Amino acid sequence: MKTNCLLIVIGAALLLSSRAAPLRGENAQFRERLAAWQTPQGSQAADGNSVRPAAWEEEEEAASTPAAKPKSRFVEDSVDQWTGDEHYEDGGDQSCCPDRCGRCMDWSWCGNRCGPRLWWLRKDGLLFARKGRDLPALVTTSDTPVPPPGTTVLFGDRTETSSARIGGRFDFGTWLSFDECVGIGARYWYLDNDQSTFALDSADLPGQTIERPFIQSPDTANSLVIADPFSGFDGSIRIALHSEVFGADAYVRIRCAQSCLSRTDFVTGYQFARINESLRISSSTQNAALLVSDNYRTTNEFHGGILGVMHDYDFGCVNLVLTARVGLGNMHQTAVATGQTNGQEGGLLVESNTTQTRDEFCALPEFGATVGYQFSPCMQVSAGYTFLHWSNVARPEDLIDNVRGDGTSLVFRDSSFWVQGFHAGLTLSF
Repeated sequence: MKTNCLLIVIGAALLLSSRAAPLRGENAQFRERLAAWQTPQGSQAADGNSVRPAAWEEEEEAASTPAAKPKSRFVEDSVDQWTGDEHYEDGGDQSCCPDRCGRCMDWSWCGNRCGPRLWWLRKDGLLFARKGRDLPALVTTSDTPVPPPGTTVLFGDRTETSSARIGGRFDFGTWLSFDECVGIGARYWYLDNDQSTFALDSADLPGQTIERPFIQSPDTANSLVIADPFSGFDGSIRIALHSEVFGADAYVRIRCAQSCLSRTDFVTGYQFARINESLRISSSTQNAALLVSDNYRTTNEFHGGILGVMHDYDFGCVNLVLTARVGLGNMHQTAVATGQTNGQEGGLLVESNTTQTRDEFCALPEFGATVGYQFSPCMQVSAGYTFLHWSNVARPEDLIDNVRGDGTSLVFRDSSFWVQGFHAGLTLSF
């Protein structure tokens, strides 16, 4: 009996030992698989063979099949983190915005400016001066009987300066995509007319003459006496100057360089500008016995192409824009000279009425600097300076031919013109 019990115990021990060995092997294999999952490159078993978890095999099978469309949650979260603008979930290219606004600058004061705003509208008020008028001597006086040994110029023979005039400038356009890489726009600007008048009569100069100087062909200095107290007749003279200028252009902005704080755009397009000016001289002797007038009028119309750059620098809510561009094209010039003496054609300087035109090459450079402050996500106030220069224009005072008897009523002479001044305005982006 004891022998049988001993045999049973020995057999049970052998059976348990035989089942424990496979279990230890399975536990070791499990530990190797677990280590492989925790190590990106996998692990090596003690015997040198690599362990390939089942999950890796599933990933390889998935890689061999066409890629499924990735979920956009991570992209949306990233864009929201960079720009703070949830509208990008609806579309748009964020290639420009993240570097420019999200990681480099804090827009907490003025709001995010990198949202999908395609349109801009800018209105500026202008306070501009323009080039003065280089007039020849048009009115003289003397306190001795005619012909005098010497005269004093009352009007002309110097540059008559121009007063600053207010005006306006409108600029609107749109970006062709949310990345603001290409934009198209149009601009129109104008200045109020510059008008000045010189008027004089005998009561203003008691005891002195009033004369209009000219040269009698070939080279004899002479003058038309309007008032002469020594001969006992009075007279008056009036000179009126007028100037009008405005322009417009259509342009394309193409981004050519960009960093976190700035961008540089190439600008090209079409430009138009027009300058209308006039000079009117009228005189009258006592009781309108002699009425003489000479009138000069010019029109300069520019059509050309634009080449230029715009550099935009941002820092927080402050923005600086530097502009340098030039218009190259044709200046169509029209000059009109008319004169009358007691209702008949021909004045003192204009011997016969005439109209002449010509076309000249003209360069129209423009330089500007504007500082803006973004006080809301969609609105900015700005102020700056602008300078424009026309290289070839016809001006009324340059047409004057003060030689009588040569059969010439006007002479084209090359001149230039400029406007410059300050501007302030408001920009709306939407």
